[in-house]
Amino acid sequence: MIDKFYNFMKDNGLSENTCNSYISDLKKFKEYYFDSYGEELTVLIHADIITYRTYLEKHGTSFKTINRKLAALKQYNLFLINEKVQDNIAILDKDYYKIQQSMIQKKIPTQQEVNRLKHFASRDEKKPKRDYCFVSIFVYGGLRESEMVTIRLIDIKLEDCVIILLFPM
Repeated sequence: MIDKFYNFMKDNGLSENTCNSYISDLKKFKEYYFDSYGEELTVLIHADIITYRTYLEKHGTSFKTINRKLAALKQYNLFLINEKVQDNIAILDKDYYKIQQSMIQKKIPTQQEVNRLKHFASRDEKKPKRDYCFVSIFVYGGLRESEMVTIRLIDIKLEDCVIILLFPM
């Protein structure tokens, strides 16, 4: 059955590494299933999937890894449906953990890179002090680009050492 599942995944365009990972995840689920219920796995049941997900979470498995294991089981679920062993989807999209991933690389600039930014900003011929200030605010203030571009002159209160930031709704 494992070989047929492997071939099913390959036929659906999954990479060899993904197929091997999913096979490994399926074997671990089968062990868990047998230890938990005292019987061999025949079909996937939604309640069992949720119980397994909770088990993994309680044992310190990361959400990303849990989602991969669920993806493996969903692929197996599709295989069982294709083989006419099962007729329903047991793993729903809402069963996966939502993981927010940053779109930008979280590389922190070195002090030398920050110094170079300030240096070249202050060498600007038109508004060197303004550019130097904006680079400093951007780097040390923790502002996003969208927040920086909304700053207007009337938002800067030098006497109070305050910059008023308006956040878009």
